[in-house]
Amino acid sequence: YQPRNVPILPGNWWLGPFWNLSVTYRMVRAALLHKQFELHRASHEALGPTFAMKMIMTPWWIVTRDPKNLEHILTKNFDNYPKGTWFTSTLHELLGDGIFNVDGDLWYHQRKVSSHMFTAKLFKEHIWAVVQQ
Repeated sequence: YQPRNVPILPGNWWLGPFWNLSVTYRMVRAALLHKQFELHRASHEALGPTFAMKMIMTPWWIVTRDPKNLEHILTKNFDNYPKGTWFTSTLHELLGDGIFNVDGDLWYHQRKVSSHMFTAKLFKEHIWAVVQQ
């Protein structure tokens, strides 16, 4: 379903922005020049801190740089934003069943196990070890 209450990057419901040759040209050019960050920044400047986009044969993507939205998605309502089978199956060979590629109970288990590695004390100790090298 098309997301509601956010600006939509112009495009076709199935082809995404690729139906528009000028947008396709900008996307391909940015990829070839390794300037995707600049392209996303320009999209944010045109559409705001959060927008939706559709890429060819993929589900809708929500793109945000708003800290409140990130907190909402990543901590307060994580279960409402599943990665889904398209994402997990596409990246399974690379990420496996790790924390970045799972949802639900498996994600909570991975987060609980890994949270012990990211305490403030351990982080400070690691930073000092890196700085001293």
